[in-house]
Amino acid sequence: MFYIIVPNKHYFMKNLFIILFCIAGLSTIHAQKYFTRDGFVHFYSETPMETIEADNNKLNCVLDLATGNIQLAALVKVFHFDRALMEEHFNENYMESSKYPKASFKGQITNIANIDFEETEKQPVQIQGTLTIHGVQNAISTQGSLWIVDGKIHAVTAFDIAPEDYGIKIPGVVRDKIAKNIHIDIKLVLQPFEK
Repeated sequence: MFYIIVPNKHYFMKNLFIILFCIAGLSTIHAQKYFTRDGFVHFYSETPMETIEADNNKLNCVLDLATGNIQLAALVKVFHFDRALMEEHFNENYMESSKYPKASFKGQITNIANIDFEETEKQPVQIQGTLTIHGVQNAISTQGSLWIVDGKIHAVTAFDIAPEDYGIKIPGVVRDKIAKNIHIDIKLVLQPFEK
């Protein structure tokens, strides 16, 4: 004789609740977004005649852990130079920041599935997307590093761009003072986004 043992209704409901709770918890973790409004971007140009560099401490960034989608934006006028005249020329003559007030990047961390978001050691990331400067869009691909400290995501990347690729005209009289490629460094500390 065979017996079929059926768990009581309370036992079944309790286990179902636990399973659903775990699934909901996992989906919340994977859907979580991180952001900052205080990212750091630095650019640098060096020639035998002139060194040009500027900082911006108000870089906005949003990262979606589920998809790897990442967006960055910086107001051009927030870049600070040591010399006021250089800052004025940068905004008025080269970047035309009144006409093109923002520089932005929209793309993806393509290896997001391989990132351990509990890891405190630096992990390599691959980044691809579209960089928009001076109203011109170009595809870029670069590498960076990402690590976790106290529940916050720390990330760095660096790459070079050519001003002429973004329609930025360099007058002949100062062409030898500005490098053909500008080096850009980005540093981010991202925290969980709470609605």
